[in-house]
Amino acid sequence: MVDSREFQNKVIDFLVKLRNENTFDDRMYNEIYCILKELTEIWKKQDCIPKSFFLSCIYLTDSLAGGSRFLSEQDCEKIEDACNAIQELFVALEE
Repeated sequence: MVDSREFQNKVIDFLVKLRNENTFDDRMYNEIYCILKELTEIWKKQDCIPKSFFLSCIYLTDSLAGGSRFLSEQDCEKIEDACNAIQELFVALEE
């Protein structure tokens, strides 16, 4: 399992690339998504999300939901799909 600092760094690196280079990095996103998928299963069993991960999740979903007018149409679609997929992971915490 990844620690919170490592996860935070992955999210920040992904968001910096998204905002500064106007590029959706599929490899970075897939890595973050896989980690989140694993973590949400753990959090669901524990019935809580550690504070150390919570803010990174907020930054990630907020940035993805905001989109970018500087990205290609293809990357904009990837952002929308990524945001929906991550939100589905969080919604599944209630089940």
